[in-house]
Amino acid sequence: MIIWEAFLEGKLKNTTELPQGYEEIYKINLQNDKKNVLFIHIISFGILILMIIVGMIFAPVLPTAFFNYHDGLIVCLEKLVLLLVGALLCMMLQILLNGICMHCLLKVNVHYGFTGIYLYSRADAYLNKKSYSLIALLPIVVLGIIILILNCLVVSSWFWYVYLIQIVNISGSFGNIYLVYKFHKLPKDILIKDDGVSMTAYSHTGH
Repeated sequence: MIIWEAFLEGKLKNTTELPQGYEEIYKINLQNDKKNVLFIHIISFGILILMIIVGMIFAPVLPTAFFNYHDGLIVCLEKLVLLLVGALLCMMLQILLNGICMHCLLKVNVHYGFTGIYLYSRADAYLNKKSYSLIALLPIVVLGIIILILNCLVVSSWFWYVYLIQIVNISGSFGNIYLVYKFHKLPKDILIKDDGVSMTAYSHTGH
């Protein structure tokens, strides 16, 4: 509701240049900040385990979904490859949707990349708190709804293929959720520079 109200009130103002009087007040690097990275990975793994437990309530056949001895080794491998491709496409779509949101809000070119660990999208601009939250969370919600609909439509034998991709979507996105939480606690006037895996928050020096 906060993000939607911001749209209605026309408050999503961003800039390609840091305003005078702003200085860095917080920075996090998702590759080098070991404490935060460890926390994100632990919580992400916890979400993964929790979602698997929930999935087992609705379809308690996870092992046989991929390793049915009637299928044979080749079919089992094909199922695993299909799952990996689906998970990779999900992560790529997340980054693509991030980039589309950036472009729509900022009207600037968006750059995509891969660090060897993370896929990312970034733009040479400074985002206010509400805009950053929208860009970070909207792809998770959109993909989550689409995958949920697919889970309701597919036959039971395909449940785990789709559901595990949903787990990738949600557990793999905890880093974005965590960053939104961290920035939410900072002053309202902050501007955030997203360099892909490094995020820097700036605030007016008078605060």
